[in-house]
Amino acid sequence: MRRIARATSPATSGPPRAARVAADPCSQEPTDAASYGGGPKASDVYMRLMTGMPPSAMASYAETADPEDLKAIARYVKTLQIAPEARTPVSPVAWRSALPAKVRGEYLVRAMSCALCHNHYAADGQYNPRAYLAGGVAIRIPGLGTFPTRNITSHPETGLGKWTEDEIVAAVTRGRSPDRRLEAFAMPWVFFSHMTPEDAHDVAAFVKSLPPVSNAVPPRKYDPFWKRIGHRILQLLGFENGRLEYPPGNAGRMAE
Repeated sequence: MRRIARATSPATSGPPRAARVAADPCSQEPTDAASYGGGPKASDVYMRLMTGMPPSAMASYAETADPEDLKAIARYVKTLQIAPEARTPVSPVAWRSALPAKVRGEYLVRAMSCALCHNHYAADGQYNPRAYLAGGVAIRIPGLGTFPTRNITSHPETGLGKWTEDEIVAAVTRGRSPDRRLEAFAMPWVFFSHMTPEDAHDVAAFVKSLPPVSNAVPPRKYDPFWKRIGHRILQLLGFENGRLEYPPGNAGRMAE
């Protein structure tokens, strides 16, 4: 975070901020808390790429990507937006009658970006298409622990093959698995807590339809208590920011 502050702190000289924003739609500063709360502008997208989106699993790319590349991504995302008056809403009746539940669920799972974390990937960052949604991404939260993402395919032993649709719905919308409460900072169920019951069951129907993939993902591992306390002190003093980290490689054990 110190790097972000140096690179983007408000200038003490030069053109006023309004002129800078007009010249560069991605010129919003991460330190400008009053103007940042998410939003559809290119500067908003750029902010989310720079700072991450806690408590979700989206990490900051400030130290792994060139700022100009992130600005280019933000401008591209802006071009994908459709003005409200140009949108053609789909009738809920037509949506539910025209497509089977698992097809509707697949659309929702892709829109929810479940594959951002629940995937198998190699040390070079390449996803394995044969292990779609088989989990294994290790999400590291400095000062808290490491949380490998779960295999959510229908494998009966290493996945969700023994879960019912209602149990999957409870995990996605209420953070309740059959055996424990899910951490909102690792599984961002709070973002999906307002899904309609119909949509949530469509997601569960798609997950239940996934082909089984054997990927034994290790359990979550918390840091020692003393380390958590020490890291929290560093955060309060401004020396650490608690950003998410992704150790390279699959954290699970794939079947041969």
